[in-house]
Amino acid sequence: MRYPRDLRSDPQAIATQVLVPVPGEMGGQPAMVPLGELATVSIAKGAPAIRTENALLSAYIFVDIRDRDIGGYVADAQKAVRDKVKFPPGYYATWSGQFEYMQRAAEKMKIVIPVTLALIFVLLFLNFRRLTETFIVMLSVPFALVGGIWLMWLLGYNLSSRVGGRLHRAGRRGGGNRRGDADLPRPRAE
Repeated sequence: MRYPRDLRSDPQAIATQVLVPVPGEMGGQPAMVPLGELATVSIAKGAPAIRTENALLSAYIFVDIRDRDIGGYVADAQKAVRDKVKFPPGYYATWSGQFEYMQRAAEKMKIVIPVTLALIFVLLFLNFRRLTETFIVMLSVPFALVGGIWLMWLLGYNLSSRVGGRLHRAGRRGGGNRRGDADLPRPRAE
């Protein structure tokens, strides 16, 4: 329980002035007892903040990852925790932050990409009015993807094979900008 600063500076005042309802009645009113009769009130140094999540106490471990993709790091960390850490009953670990955002984005992409391809297919069919031409154009999509990856390789970009990998120019140190996004070349002013 946390009181405003001016009310919590004197433990003796809290022990005598804070009343707690107890079973029973006194004169038609619920019985009230000073907190000091039920507990010892004192000032003690404790945690700087109590954090809860889903009504459970929680502790956070922050990790700053450099020169490695988030998905690969979390996969390795999850395996290490699973193999080496035994949680007592009621304790568990969750992985959050950018990894959680990456997972949400991957789940959305599982819906968005097929819907987009289906929409393109329908628009192409409405334009050509024949399945043959529509399928020929749709067959070019994988080739365009391979061509885009090949061009990025030729331009000197390193592509991580893991989900959530960072994209950065070969030969540059630190990879990524301040927000950890892809470090793509900026357009040149001519």
